Amino acid sequence: MIALIAVTAIACNKNQKAVKKLDGEWKVTKLTFTEDNISVTETDYNMTMTFDNCKLKDNEYCSMTRVHSDGSDTYTYSGFYKVTSDGTVLVLADDLTGTDSENLTIIELSSDKLILEQVDGNEKINIELEK
Repeated sequence: MIALIAVTAIACNKNQKAVKKLDGEWKVTKLTFTEDNISVTETDYNMTMTFDNCKLKDNEYCSMTRVHSDGSDTYTYSGFYKVTSDGTVLVLADDLTGTDSENLTIIELSSDKLILEQVDGNEKINIELEK
């Protein structure tokens, strides 16, 4: 029982550590789409993601905002996020129930660099962001 509590506490600490690193505004610097081993990379993708720091509890979400500019149009999306799997998975959700969510693998997370990956069948998206 004590070992189970210790393992749970360590996992929660890794998730919370990732939430603390995510806190703030991140700018997309590189976006790579790969399908059937053919890749297309964009380096001028105008999108930012802002993560609000919060005390992450089991199955709770924190607030986040995504802003994407396309020419003269700007789109703002407000949603929620949480970090799971010992700080290796970022879950983005439309609402606090998480019924409509997407999982992204955290490839790298430091104080100023974030690399995310999403795989769906033979399609893969890599997103590189910087603070």
